[in-house]
Amino acid sequence: MIKPLILFGLMVPILASAQDASREAAPLPMVQKTDELWQPILPPTSADAADALDQRIYSQFANDELHLAREPDSSKSYALLPHGAVTSYYDDNIALSQTNRQGDFALAVEPGLAFGLGDLQVQENNFVIADYTGRLNAYLDHSSADAYEQFASVRAQFIQAKLKFNTNFRFLDLNDVDIDSGSRTSRRIYDTLQVGNYEISEKDFIEAQGQNIIRDYQVGPGSVEWQGRVLYNYRWDPKLTLGGGFAGGVLDANNSTGQTYEQALLRVLYDPTEKISVQTQGGFEERQLGGAGGHVTPVLDLTCAYRPWLGTTVSLNSYSRTTSSSASDNLDYTASGVDVSFAKELGVSWLATLKGGYENNSYFYTNVQAGSPRDDNFFYLNPSVQLRITEHAKLELFYNYRENNSDIADRSFIDNQSGIRASFTF
Repeated sequence: MIKPLILFGLMVPILASAQDASREAAPLPMVQKTDELWQPILPPTSADAADALDQRIYSQFANDELHLAREPDSSKSYALLPHGAVTSYYDDNIALSQTNRQGDFALAVEPGLAFGLGDLQVQENNFVIADYTGRLNAYLDHSSADAYEQFASVRAQFIQAKLKFNTNFRFLDLNDVDIDSGSRTSRRIYDTLQVGNYEISEKDFIEAQGQNIIRDYQVGPGSVEWQGRVLYNYRWDPKLTLGGGFAGGVLDANNSTGQTYEQALLRVLYDPTEKISVQTQGGFEERQLGGAGGHVTPVLDLTCAYRPWLGTTVSLNSYSRTTSSSASDNLDYTASGVDVSFAKELGVSWLATLKGGYENNSYFYTNVQAGSPRDDNFFYLNPSVQLRITEHAKLELFYNYRENNSDIADRSFIDNQSGIRASFTF
């Protein structure tokens, strides 16, 4: 096998030779989530919100270049966009192990194709956008860890008079080390979100949501979850929207006690100036756990963005949610955390970003009344520098630091990754 770094080194001068004088600054990346694949969410209400949602949930795939609305010819009512990326990196702990650390060089190749139809630029009318991205990950000395992963998504919007309907579907086929289960495992996640908005008047509207999440693990218990929400929203003024409502759901985990839950929710959407944006939805959840009785936890989804001056963005995301664990039967955990991102354009072609975050995972049994069997504290830090070579090609240098401190010894680890990535569209 030819060394990945040598293969990637041949690409750099080829891309650099295509440098264009009319460079365009890269769009600022949104907040990235680390390892959670799904969480209760505010549905996207704009193209930027949809970008942020993709980055939070599917940060394994650097897909900011896949959104057709960012392309120069996206004013058309249709678009077909082949895209790809190649990443060469070194990982000093590919198994995320505390006692048996093994490092290796790796090469990741990500081919993809996106298709769009309708209002791709502003996304205020009807549209549909579909994308497929594959990821072939090959290691130099640990070929048993090689894998092909997949990400597919469909996002559509339909507007008729006072009714707006959005649908979002995402599919993930992954084969890497899952922090929750603590081992390398194949898993597939199917996530479907339907959102309907009905304008009662210029001041208020009703929103209804339905969501289905299927988690299918090769090793470990999978689950099927259904959730519905209804919220009433009132536009207090052009800058402030207040809302509230209820949600309910059913979670059926393999080989585990069935669960139902209810949530009481409040929502605040506040844009005091052009530089500041705040979206928050939160409340409390009561979950019925069979033999373990009831379980009450807070729920939160807070996103803030601050743009102090042109070319600079500071973002913050905080959350608290409960979901089933793939580590064992009859086990859930509540994840509470915060992500912070800073992005700064340096001239016309350079972009520097710094992302970091913390998450606490508190586990509890769903079939017996007992104490916490496990508690994890996860940290990550991700600085990067990106160069836009042409309108369709970018290079990025990055470093990833991840650390998990668990009261179960074999779930703790420290991991460092560093590498270079080239992404392009056609």
